[in-house]
Amino acid sequence: MNKITKAQQKTIDSHQANTPVHIIPMAKDLGLKVFKNKEFPDNLSGLIMKENDGEYSIHANGNQGITRQRFTIAHELAHFLLHKDKIGDGIKDDFLYRSKLPSKIEREANKLAAALLMPEHLLKTEINKSLTVSEQAEKFWVSNITMDIRLGEIL
Repeated sequence: MNKITKAQQKTIDSHQANTPVHIIPMAKDLGLKVFKNKEFPDNLSGLIMKENDGEYSIHANGNQGITRQRFTIAHELAHFLLHKDKIGDGIKDDFLYRSKLPSKIEREANKLAAALLMPEHLLKTEINKSLTVSEQAEKFWVSNITMDIRLGEIL
């Protein structure tokens, strides 16, 4: 498993000052290209791949809702940060964020994706405001289910 470097963490932190966390600028500042592909089949949420020039790119299904696209981008970014050595010519994730990688690796990517979009320090500030799950999800631009799972991890 790759580790997040101090420089990468500094970049991540710089994008987590306010809600919502803007995941595309974060990915770009970490050196990735991000594309929204409207020609993906419904069952493909996204993928990350190493380009011919050695750079990495994330492709999200542009036909899916914005909260889904944001999580997909965060999930693929998590693969880059944690599993770069496993990307090879690409990792494709279906609508349940499953690839051909072991489920442990997919869980790690999901967990980091949630932390990228909903950092603990921002969530704790919002929790103190007694917002509903739906209100918090709207503030972070994530789905209610994603917010509910993340709150269960933190509380």
